[in-house]
Amino acid sequence: YAEGATPKGMPRDLANALLGHLPTLYADHHVEADYEGRIGASPREIQAVLMGAARRRGHACLSPLAVFDELRDLCKQDSVYAFLREKPDGAYQQPEKFIAAAKDWYLDRVEEELHQAMGLVDRGATGALFKRYIDHVMHDIRKEKRQNAVTGQYEPADERLMRDVEARLGIEDREAEDFRAGVMHRIGAWRMDNPESPLDFGVIFSDRISRLNDSFYAEKRRLAHQIRQELLTLLVEGPERLEPEANARAEATLGVLTDVLGYDRVSAVEVVGFLLKERPVPGA
Repeated sequence: YAEGATPKGMPRDLANALLGHLPTLYADHHVEADYEGRIGASPREIQAVLMGAARRRGHACLSPLAVFDELRDLCKQDSVYAFLREKPDGAYQQPEKFIAAAKDWYLDRVEEELHQAMGLVDRGATGALFKRYIDHVMHDIRKEKRQNAVTGQYEPADERLMRDVEARLGIEDREAEDFRAGVMHRIGAWRMDNPESPLDFGVIFSDRISRLNDSFYAEKRRLAHQIRQELLTLLVEGPERLEPEANARAEATLGVLTDVLGYDRVSAVEVVGFLLKERPVPGA
């Protein structure tokens, strides 16, 4: 509403349709008695949640986990708050599910940070791989040969490389042609919206690159689970409880968490313990 900016990565036709409907969306609340945003927790109640989380026992600081606990406690007070007595309307008016969705988002975020700290997934290398994929897709769609940087020979686009990336993104063979066309369409739409800016594939395809990172991590899930356990042992019981190799892995991970990502030791203990509880390695 404030800037007329559509979500990143949205296809241009959908973005234009959304912008075209802004006046209708803006006026919606004038005719809808049950308009989204008119009911629900007020800013005052959310402020009380944050204050309660800041002094909640069992947490050394204002922790996201304490906020989740406070929100769950709030949801039990349906005799106090009328919005908690509203009947569910599809996905709306289901506060417990909203909390679960927020918790899953938080878990995704801290898990990605831990992967980065462990060094199991190199985001720079993944971005470079996707850039190579785009280069091959461009030549494939244009039916042009591309110059091999090593041999200097002109060769067809590498179908094996493209198929491998698409498989990691969950794209089936029958969908590959449409997906590749969509890649080119997204680049074209971004260029139209940003005619003076250099192409930044990390921004244009941030969702695809994250998905690629997830696929690489899935192959190393058991090792990641092991490093989490080692890190928790280091933080809670001390390095003397670990073998030298395990201690070195845990110390390296902790170093990135604290020096690069801004965690302190208490927060690291809480986050790692929460992940081990909520997302144990499959089959472990």
